[in-house]
Parts: sequence; structure tokens; C-alpha cells
Amino acid sequence: MRTMAVLAVVAALASGARVQAQEPAKPGPEHKVLTAREGTWDTVMKAGGMEFKGTVTSKMELGGLWLVTSLESDLGGQKFYGKSVDTYDAAKKKYVGYWFDSMGTTPLVMRAPSTRPRRR
Repeated sequence: MRTMAVLAVVAALASGARVQAQEPAKPGPEHKVLTAREGTWDTVMKAGGMEFKGTVTSKMELGGLWLVTSLESDLGGQKFYGKSVDTYDAAKKKYVGYWFDSMGTTPLVMRAPSTRPRRR
């Protein structure tokens, strides 16, 4: 059975069947919303009556489809790092984001509806 599948693939390739590359995705108006978050900021996190300072940098990457954010902070003498990647999922019509940090191995997954105004 496996030999038959391999032969079918070889025959298709030998017959000149053309495989076309998929068109790359292009940023839409929903991605434009994410560009407003590009930049570098100083941060102050407050917890337990203490303040922790850091820096956040956000930049559109991967062809303008993903907002990539990096956080570097000091938590009481211990370095804290975080990364997030955010985009608009056109198939689900929702914004999605993934957060990862140096305090654990489980990502935080976030989903939100489009921020386009609704008709009433």
C-alpha cells in the first residue's frame, strides 16, 4: 500500500503537474490597528507595595502581520523577560495574542473580537 502511494506521487510529479505556491498574506485594516502599539516605553509594574521598572518594545514583523513585543524588567533584583505576538486571525475574525515569559513554560493565549464599530 505504501509503495502505491509513493508511485502515485512520483507519477504526478513526472507527468508535469505543477504545484503553485500560495500567495502570501497581506496586512489588512485590522493589522493597521496593531501598528498603533509600535514603539518603546518605560514601564512600572506595581505588586506587593513595590514598584518594578522595565522597558517594552513593540514592532510589526513577519510582513506586517504580527506585532512582536519584548519586555525586560527587574523584579526585586531578578531579571524578568516577556514576549508577546499578536495578530488578527482573518478566518476567525478575532485578534489573537500569545504571551510567554521567564517565569513559566505555559503560554497565555488571548482572543478578542475585532474592534471595528458595530452597526446598530
